[in-house]
Amino acid sequence: MDGYPNVLPPPPSGFSAAITAFVERQQYNYVHDPISAHADTAAVAVVAGTALGAVRGATSALLSPPAGRLQVFLHTTKAASVIYVIPFLLGSQFDVWCACWDRRNADKRKTSRWGLAGDLGGAA
Repeated sequence: MDGYPNVLPPPPSGFSAAITAFVERQQYNYVHDPISAHADTAAVAVVAGTALGAVRGATSALLSPPAGRLQVFLHTTKAASVIYVIPFLLGSQFDVWCACWDRRNADKRKTSRWGLAGDLGGAA
């Protein structure tokens, strides 16, 4: 568990540069500012869930009669976004909590977070 924070190569240009900058900031926030790490990850989870809900709404709207497509799109997007956002949000927050905990306590702990000594055999 050494080598934190991870050092990434210089970011390329364009869209991947923004993702690389976000990952670098997250790596820093895991150790120094966990509240920002939780907030940034929550924002990404909500955007991803809403985008997938909108895709589901668009596909449902394309299958409906032309007169009611907008209503079907809005209703389906609203219903499907909740289905995607809640698990993404809960899972991402647990993942950030685990990452922050691991990075802050990597040098202090000798056993795993779950109380097992090294491996499942119990050898310390």
